Amino acid sequence: MAINQFWLTVPHAVVLEATRDPNLLSGLTDDDPDLLVIKANRLIAPCMMIPLEADADEERRADAFKNFHEQKVLLQKDNSYLQAQQRVRERLLEGVTVKAARMPNGPRETVDPLELTRVELYGVHAVDKGTRAISLYDLRIHGFEYVESLTGKPIGKTITSSPGDLLRIDKDVSQAGAKWDCRGDPVPKLIEWALSQWGNNLQKLPSRSELLRIFREQYGPVLGINEKTMREVRCQLAPEAARRGGAPTHRC
Repeated sequence: MAINQFWLTVPHAVVLEATRDPNLLSGLTDDDPDLLVIKANRLIAPCMMIPLEADADEERRADAFKNFHEQKVLLQKDNSYLQAQQRVRERLLEGVTVKAARMPNGPRETVDPLELTRVELYGVHAVDKGTRAISLYDLRIHGFEYVESLTGKPIGKTITSSPGDLLRIDKDVSQAGAKWDCRGDPVPKLIEWALSQWGNNLQKLPSRSELLRIFREQYGPVLGINEKTMREVRCQLAPEAARRGGAPTHRC
């Protein structure tokens, strides 16, 4: 399976976010989304043990039972899964590609990060913040881009047969990415790059996904450069007709 075709469910991304251990993902499977969330919770939830002697009397057993419920309430307030899930959402808002269906069992389409500001992650879905109704079904998160965001390093377009390969940084690809020397906001330099190739005929400026593909062929994956940044490049360079939809395949 090509790494740039690896897609994560929300529970998979949460476990990866919380543990940084991709080996845990291999056993995280289930057709029932509720059971998938339960399995993910078990992988990252802190273990709670209340010591109790085998010959404890009724008073000690009652104290242990009371202590258990007090500790349980504290753990629920400091929920490891929900905290990691919020960090996952923040990465998606930064531009990691997400696909989801608009209706149960419907076709998945790419979700604009702006739309994610109006929803909260819930299980494998996303719910409207106001109504709590499901607005995006069965989210899939681009594993290649998510690991880039998680590690802060570009990773190679290698073939992977196990989730453990996701966090392997390929030296050759890292060297290729290093050729792109830019600190801070990459958009101004990306605009210069685009103008150097299509400046004589901006009508031929590719779509944001095609821009990203061409860029990665030249420089390799570079942290912080994704479809979101290429969208900004198109919004600044594309002719007005294309931005309004005059060129359907080249919209921002």
